Amino acid sequence: MDTEFDSFLTELQESGELLGGEALGDPAGAQLVRREEGPVISSGPYAAPGEHLAGMFFIQAGTPQRAEEILARFASPGETVELRPIANM
Repeated sequence: MDTEFDSFLTELQESGELLGGEALGDPAGAQLVRREEGPVISSGPYAAPGEHLAGMFFIQAGTPQRAEEILARFASPGETVELRPIANM
């Protein structure tokens, strides 16, 4: 991580908005589980070829607008960042 992003994460942690995060391993080791009549497991990532989920951060933003502000600072040029609610939170 670069210094600017590290400072941003510190800012979110100090404000109580950063709840946690994890880097993910190589997507080549990913498996998908689909439930039809029984579970169906397949190899490979969910993302399109050439893309993979590198990691995730859990944030707690007070408003949808604040979540979008945070998201805008996560996105680097040429990267895709997804904002998604967490189920059962």
